[in-house]
Amino acid sequence: MARASVRKRNWVTGGKNRSAWVVDYTDEMGNRTQKSFKLKKEADLFRSSIVVDVLEGRHVSDKKSATMERVAQEFIDDAILRSQAGHGVGELYRRGREGYIRNHILPVVGDILQKDLGFNEGDAIARKMAKAGYKKVTIREVLNTARQVCEFGIKRGYAKGQPFDAVLKDWRGGESDKIATFSIEQIQQLIKTVDIRQPNVSIRSWLKLRIFVHSAVFCGLRFGEISGITVQNVDLQNGILRIRNSLTSLNELKGPKTRAGFRDVPMPQHVRALFTDWLDHHLIPDNRNLLFCKTQRSKMHDKTGSKGITRADMHEVWRNLLIRAGLETEKKGPSYHFHALRHFAASAMVGGGMPVTDVAKLLGHASFDMTLQRYAHPLLTEHKQQAEIQKIASLMLPETD
Repeated sequence: MARASVRKRNWVTGGKNRSAWVVDYTDEMGNRTQKSFKLKKEADLFRSSIVVDVLEGRHVSDKKSATMERVAQEFIDDAILRSQAGHGVGELYRRGREGYIRNHILPVVGDILQKDLGFNEGDAIARKMAKAGYKKVTIREVLNTARQVCEFGIKRGYAKGQPFDAVLKDWRGGESDKIATFSIEQIQQLIKTVDIRQPNVSIRSWLKLRIFVHSAVFCGLRFGEISGITVQNVDLQNGILRIRNSLTSLNELKGPKTRAGFRDVPMPQHVRALFTDWLDHHLIPDNRNLLFCKTQRSKMHDKTGSKGITRADMHEVWRNLLIRAGLETEKKGPSYHFHALRHFAASAMVGGGMPVTDVAKLLGHASFDMTLQRYAHPLLTEHKQQAEIQKIASLMLPETD
């Protein structure tokens, strides 16, 4: 049976009288343990909670726990080891999570023992970020990372409870951050512009940009998925792009995040023609069989000799395309990210009458809920929406004499 008692301890140090309130209790292993407090009310509160925690198996002693700084470092070291062994997440994802830990989590809770971490400490991370102006999607990503660190510590006996479940629940909901997307007219202007070769641009570079833009607009592919296409992924005979890889900003070739990401995407005839031209006239051999890679003159390659096309390589090219299309000015940064082309493709598929389940499959979503929530942007004008509503109503209303 768990027992705990409170007593006052007096002693003399350096000629001065000292005192503290000590809680003596039996821990989960049956060992006698004690913890000191300055105030009696703090000791009484701890005594009341420790008995219940020990009885219900939730107690972890101070000696067996660890500070969040230590737990987080072990979490980071483990992630690096797994990544190097090819059994963990990608390097880009790992670095992002490490940044969340060092910049947002540890400054708030780094000195706290994991076993003492509660809702208030976790909530303080979110509130500090919100006060600094971070978007709620970023706040939730940081909280999820903190939750992963705590799960890591729980498995290693540093704590029993998971405070971030309640924190995440408290910070969920609300209106999602708006995603910028193109209108049909803007896409038409963009396609018209990209299909015109600039005098100072090589045919190969021009065709590559056209393929990237057309693949995103008409197939709904992500930038990394296009960059990660290998020669064997292109089925010209059947007009299919087999999505099996993604190239990260660190030039890592990795598989999709989920099983749904492995998919076959049909190509419109004009997109198939672009890929055919590339394979016939512009393909450069690559040690990973990547379809798109830099020329030998490029200094941008990693230590393995890979020359894959990363997002950084296309940044200025994309921005200049937006400027030429009249969708961007030279004085400010891009209003539209390349990913906005995928948003448009998803909206066009839904707006064109394709079943949402099929759209989700083509986009690589595990469920169509994500497709509806993130990509079903309205394509019709208010006038056309009114006409469509009236059309539906006319079909359902009974005929009048």
